[in-house]
Amino acid sequence: MPRAWTTRGTAAAIPSRCFMPSEYERYLSPAVFWSPSRQQFLTWTDARPDSLPGFEPRARWRQPAPWTGLVAPAASSGRRLTLTHAQVSPDSRISAVESTSAAVAALGSDELMSLLPARTSWRELAPTRVHGLSNPADPTSQWAVLCPARALPSRWDPATQTLQCTLLDDGGEALTLDIPWSRLHAHAIGRLEALGGDLPAGALVVARVARRRGHLAGEPLSLVLPGRAVSPVDALHFDDGPERRPSPLVERLLTSSTPDRTVPDNDEPRPAAVPVALAELRALIEAEAQRGCAGVAPGVIHDRVGQAHRNLRHAGLSLFADPAPAVSPPETLLRSLFLVQRVEQALA
Repeated sequence: MPRAWTTRGTAAAIPSRCFMPSEYERYLSPAVFWSPSRQQFLTWTDARPDSLPGFEPRARWRQPAPWTGLVAPAASSGRRLTLTHAQVSPDSRISAVESTSAAVAALGSDELMSLLPARTSWRELAPTRVHGLSNPADPTSQWAVLCPARALPSRWDPATQTLQCTLLDDGGEALTLDIPWSRLHAHAIGRLEALGGDLPAGALVVARVARRRGHLAGEPLSLVLPGRAVSPVDALHFDDGPERRPSPLVERLLTSSTPDRTVPDNDEPRPAAVPVALAELRALIEAEAQRGCAGVAPGVIHDRVGQAHRNLRHAGLSLFADPAPAVSPPETLLRSLFLVQRVEQALA
């Protein structure tokens, strides 16, 4: 459950993009916020099953917002957003509860840029790997505001089906931003293709950054443009931009019916290989949770989880102790799942 964030919190809104990380679910992540008081990124995400007809992720950006006082997620773009009675989960997602109300105020480029944690060097970018069970990674640590010295012209890589744009920092270190082909990404790909290497001087690039195979890579989110008294943010996945001509690249990909890349390399990391006994415990927990604990004979779930924990201890994972007999079945499953998740993160 979300925990109370603050009675009153203020954040600068940076629009996000739509993405499909798996074949099972279609997600929309329409808003990423920077909280100056907390010095961290926060997100709000709307999601629907892939099988649900009629859900258009890009259209959701301009549909009613989750909080009273905010017309649509698009209305928060590049503005100061003050939330009253906000709630945020441990992974920094703002809840869409009806009790939260929003107040929106305009921001100019100078004020917004002064609030954002702009990076001129890529040396310290990318989140640190998990080194132990008590040191989980913060998913919002992947977000970064980049202040590049210059940008190289974007190029299409037919082998990986991605549009790539390289940003150089003051020391000449390269960071490659890429967008994998998808019809949901077509608008952003067309925007970046039109932009080429002509990034406006002084512009900031908001991106999600990771280190892959020893190299920095990321996905561009939006631009923060200097010299604007209003609307300083250019949302690459939603805004039209100055160039409204059709993109030759996008038209070619659509005409040739190029299939979507549903699992981009730079989306959530693929799970690492885990011991068979750990995978079996996760499957057991998920199966018991789906069936529900009501009506199950006393001690059944406790015994099944206990046996799975013993199998893991035999495999060398001594932290999987026998579950406490006095703990209820739902809490037993939650405690066991917590251990599974921590081990999976440590092995990632």
